[in-house]
Amino acid sequence: TGIGTVGIANGTGAANNKIGGASDSGNITINANNLNFNTYAPTIQTTGNITVKEYTANSTIGVGTNATGTLYLTDTVLGNLNGGSYTFGDTSAGALDINTGSSIANKNLTFISGGTIYLGKSGDTSPTALTDSGSSNTTLTMQAGTNIILNKAITASGTGAMNVLLDSNYAGGGGHILV
Repeated sequence: TGIGTVGIANGTGAANNKIGGASDSGNITINANNLNFNTYAPTIQTTGNITVKEYTANSTIGVGTNATGTLYLTDTVLGNLNGGSYTFGDTSAGALDINTGSSIANKNLTFISGGTIYLGKSGDTSPTALTDSGSSNTTLTMQAGTNIILNKAITASGTGAMNVLLDSNYAGGGGHILV
């Protein structure tokens, strides 16, 4: 936990900047208002779950280069995450905007918001479908306190099946699922 800018360094050079590793199985949680990877971006790796959530309640989250949010995760940042599964947000998060061309949907993937979850929010640059192109069976879960608005497709183009679970009453606020 840190207030302000917190750096993580483990030696010099990209090969030394790691959190976890290929044989590590524990869950990793990143609780931040901003993630900015500089020249030597860390690889964050586990066979367990990687959770990225807001530090300040009601902060918005943007997942993907073309998404918007206070906690903004570009496709480059997402590419440095290598987990067995992923969770973005929690019930304290504000709106969550998903607009990514990354391969995160190739693993079990959960989005949680106390507000609305958008896939390709109106006004996003180049809205992108969320695609599972992998060979494993996966589950995509969206749990919103209010609405889930899908302006782009959810596709499974690989050989594995994708189960999709949408819950627009997760935080007890009640809402709609708009496709």
